Amino acid sequence: MNKQTTRAFSAGILFTAVIIFLYNLYFHEAPLQDSTSIPEGSIVVNESEVQEKEKEISVLKEQLERYKSEKGKEEDARQTDKYQLTLTIKPGMTPGDIEEKLKDANIISEDEDFVQFIVDNEYADKIQIGDFLVNSEMTVEEVAKQITN
Repeated sequence: MNKQTTRAFSAGILFTAVIIFLYNLYFHEAPLQDSTSIPEGSIVVNESEVQEKEKEISVLKEQLERYKSEKGKEEDARQTDKYQLTLTIKPGMTPGDIEEKLKDANIISEDEDFVQFIVDNEYADKIQIGDFLVNSEMTVEEVAKQITN
């Protein structure tokens, strides 16, 4: 085989490949997918199951609303109670000890971080020894000012 024959053979193969490609592109139809076939990883749910789950969701939403309203009533009831304490600070007491006494007496709530407030606002070095009258209507800042004056 010489160069001319090899080139003609290559051109024939290229021409055939282009013809096959164009035929597949324009005339070949993709196989129709069966409408009842389910893609892998999918879940089939009946309409009755959907309705059942929707009912469960509505019941859970109602329970959540009731819980929220009951919790709100409890918080309102707690907020109406006024607690008072004569806080006695002795030498060697830490802000953590003071916080514990305030929480035990319901002067501050469990989620308030009294120690962090004292440290952040530089009240830790100013805490005085003695007896201080504090109540649950006071804010953490007011309590801190009371025991540092």
